Amino acid sequence: MRISHLAYGSEIAQAMLRRQQANAVVAARSRIVEGADGMVEMAVERLSERGIVRATRGQNRTIREWRVAHASRLRVDQRHSGR
Repeated sequence: MRISHLAYGSEIAQAMLRRQQANAVVAARSRIVEGADGMVEMAVERLSERGIVRATRGQNRTIREWRVAHASRLRVDQRHSGR
């Protein structure tokens, strides 16, 4: 059987565009999370170096857990976007 009728061409194109847009949104969110993670890490390091903030063990653990949770979410989002 040969398919030569393109009546559904516009619907297929729309579905492909929606998928492409969804992938772009996931990629943008991933970059935002990566940037936020880097800013948090840099801020904590700089404040600690200057002696402005001395994080307790509990606070360091909370920061580390936050970073791990967001990194894990980033990997899950990338898997679901097909990247």
